[in-house]
Amino acid sequence: MGNMNVKTTSRAAGLIVSLVTLLSLGAVPYANGSTPSNPTLAQLQADIATSASINKAPPANSVVPVMSTMLMTNAFLTVPNMTSECYGYSRAVTMTNANDCVWGQISATKSIFVFGDSNAAMWLPTLNILGQQLGYKIYFLAAHGCGPWASVPNLFGTSGLKSTPLCNTFVNDAIGLANALHPAVVLPIGLEVGSKPTNSATVAGVQASTVQTVHALAPSGAKVLFLQPFPWSSGSYPRNCLALRPTAITSCEMSPVGAASFTQWSAALGVTQAATALNVPMVPTEKLFCTATLCPILVLDSGVYHDVYLNNRHMINTYAQWISTAFIQLIKPYLPA
Repeated sequence: MGNMNVKTTSRAAGLIVSLVTLLSLGAVPYANGSTPSNPTLAQLQADIATSASINKAPPANSVVPVMSTMLMTNAFLTVPNMTSECYGYSRAVTMTNANDCVWGQISATKSIFVFGDSNAAMWLPTLNILGQQLGYKIYFLAAHGCGPWASVPNLFGTSGLKSTPLCNTFVNDAIGLANALHPAVVLPIGLEVGSKPTNSATVAGVQASTVQTVHALAPSGAKVLFLQPFPWSSGSYPRNCLALRPTAITSCEMSPVGAASFTQWSAALGVTQAATALNVPMVPTEKLFCTATLCPILVLDSGVYHDVYLNNRHMINTYAQWISTAFIQLIKPYLPA
């Protein structure tokens, strides 16, 4: 990544420690998905449609196993210079963070500000490429388990980090930083399907909180965009299901969040209703993962199987890189002229 910014020695040391941690988990270099050409949106959708009908797992040696269930450890390999300063919730969010936590084309005068939880982090490899190709500086700040919705208590239940004051502090500080930076675009990204109505985060509560976040971002002058909820399963990890059902893998496939199951998730519904009420565009990113009825675990392209999922609720970094061309085509019409 030739345009990647160079950080301080201490930040480089943090990366080395992170990679040592990764190796201690028995990780191996992940080559799957690193084909030279990235599919266009039309090609990707055709690949997904074909892959959704494949019901037999490929030979074990044709797909490299997932390295780790630790998302940011996984992302270290494709987005260098990531430290806890950029991804964590036990630190203050300041202009120093903003100056250090920059990807894409770091010399660009226009920028995109990305904040949220681990689902924001999973998009960083894609957004890094977008920034390099379209000339955007990508500011990124995230905190594990802290969705970008202001003042939503107990989004993941009483044990979730969102139930702590640290998350609300992070979200409010990030909003303040976005307002000070005046980016062209703000992307609040979170695990929109992370809560059922049986939890304390109701549809109305998430909707009100999302509206609050968007209104609080008004001083930034930025265009706010949402991404469609990422399709995920609350059950077995896709890779586990694939191992258990190698000749019936369509039974492991996810359903699009926009399908009937969509209404089960108060956060997804609340964010979507807020976007509609505020006329905030929601980029249809589900097209990068699903047909109208199925979201494949593996996407076959030119004889190569590409893992989609790192675990049951995150995209793997190699897929995030591989779909960058299609993602850019998808989001470009929503970016400011």
